Amino acid sequence: MNNLQKSVFNILMVLLIVSCGNGQTEADAAQNPSSKFTLSENQIVAFKQAAGRGDMSAMLRLADYYSVSLDNEMQGIYWLEQAGNAGDLNARESVIQYYESVPQPKGKEGYVEKLKERWEM
Repeated sequence: MNNLQKSVFNILMVLLIVSCGNGQTEADAAQNPSSKFTLSENQIVAFKQAAGRGDMSAMLRLADYYSVSLDNEMQGIYWLEQAGNAGDLNARESVIQYYESVPQPKGKEGYVEKLKERWEM
């Protein structure tokens, strides 16, 4: 993924940040901005369980964690897409914008159009 695509993805993720404190001070966050999105193993499990029950804020928190803290765009987009499937309109817009900004892998042609149709966009 090139720098422009990463920048687009990171901008989209910042637009969807969910306020969810992790006990750090503002000074700590200022020194390491991505630490705001760090989760403990227990938090990851809890958020995944909540996401499995349809909790959109948990899905968005996981999207933030994977994309910002771990720089794992694919896992971030996965959780963002799950939030879109659960009805989050901003997540849907961000997923569509992301997929339209990156080349589609072989075998995934037409995926954006299918998402738009499913989400009635």
